[in-house]
Amino acid sequence: MKNNFDNKVGDFFDEFEKASPLYQVFEEDIARSIMENHFRYNSHWVELGCGTGKTTNAVLSEIPDLNFISKYDAIDKYQNMLDQAANNIPLFGDTTTPTFELIKKDVREGLHYKDNTIDVVLSGFMIHNLHKDDRPKLFEEIYRVLKPGGLFINGDKYAHPVKTMHEKQYAWQMKMLKNIPELEKDWIEHYEFDNHPERIMHEDKYITQLQNIGFEVTMRMRYMMDGVISAIKR
Repeated sequence: MKNNFDNKVGDFFDEFEKASPLYQVFEEDIARSIMENHFRYNSHWVELGCGTGKTTNAVLSEIPDLNFISKYDAIDKYQNMLDQAANNIPLFGDTTTPTFELIKKDVREGLHYKDNTIDVVLSGFMIHNLHKDDRPKLFEEIYRVLKPGGLFINGDKYAHPVKTMHEKQYAWQMKMLKNIPELEKDWIEHYEFDNHPERIMHEDKYITQLQNIGFEVTMRMRYMMDGVISAIKR
């Protein structure tokens, strides 16, 4: 099984919300985290793994005036996801509006920004898809491009530090996938791949990696396998 989104999982990604009852809540908390303490005028925001635009929509809906943003880059590796994002968020499908841009890029290759130039880096349910060896490199890149005091906010799937708790939460998620029977098999394969020892993203290791780089880290909320973690560059 090759874990990617250039398949049925990607083509019908928005169906997954039926198997994750608090999916929208987590997306909205990403937006709240930015608006509460890190909203700056004329700021540059970068979204990693924008997918179909779920997180993007949640964030943009909280902004009182889109003219306050100097640049919003939504990055994804998969063209089918970017196509859906362009349809779901007309602002990003309009090539005459350079402030809001869809960018096809594999973030494992690094971020194409200068040091200390980005105000916010956000991501929703993408980073857990990376190999465990690729994550520290990405975290270092995020830290590099963020301005001092800049925010990295990530809503994602985190394995509980206690193995038995993770197993219970994983089993619960497998049951929830029955809510999307037409995609259940595909999503089970996806989760099994993510749960491999080389890819599973443990909450405690994730937080420690960020702290070791220099971030001040806070777990904002968590339910079963899903959580929102904010990290401020110090």
